[in-house]
Amino acid sequence: MANCTELYRSYLAGDDSALCGIVEEHNSKMTMFIYSYVKNIQDAEDIAAETFLTLIIKKPHFKEDSSFKTWLYQIARNKALDFLRSQNRHPSEDISEHEDLSDSETPEDEFLMTERERMLHDAMKKLPKEYNEVLQLMYFSGLNTEQIASVLKVNNKKVINLTYRAKQALRKQLEQEGFVYEDQ
Repeated sequence: MANCTELYRSYLAGDDSALCGIVEEHNSKMTMFIYSYVKNIQDAEDIAAETFLTLIIKKPHFKEDSSFKTWLYQIARNKALDFLRSQNRHPSEDISEHEDLSDSETPEDEFLMTERERMLHDAMKKLPKEYNEVLQLMYFSGLNTEQIASVLKVNNKKVINLTYRAKQALRKQLEQEGFVYEDQ
């Protein structure tokens, strides 16, 4: 598959089919990244679609001072934060009702095939937001330290420190829940 930067350039030049390649490459991982913010898979899917819609309608300029993936995830993160701000201003229903849904089957569970993956995902939900965010970006979205720093708008050293602390917190959380590490 062509580089997403090249696909976006082609799209801006008039090749509408190039956008399909970008969506195929990033949609599912971006949806899971957004889910880490909004905690609702339907809202995450809507925000991911809105992110791609921004590319269609506004055709923003990509300056190429970071990777295309980093730039796209910054747009998605901003949309997720905007969504959360709007929810805080206009709550439509009691949020505590949604907390009980975490144990039920959701479309998200299709992404988590094994019991160990479910346990990992549940443990990550219990981590502080910044720890969850850095682990999501690193392991599930495949971003490197510099890209994560750009998305989160922090310096590389903070990302390194956050990653270390997040891994320690995740290990502790998993051990509290009875997770057994395999011998290496």
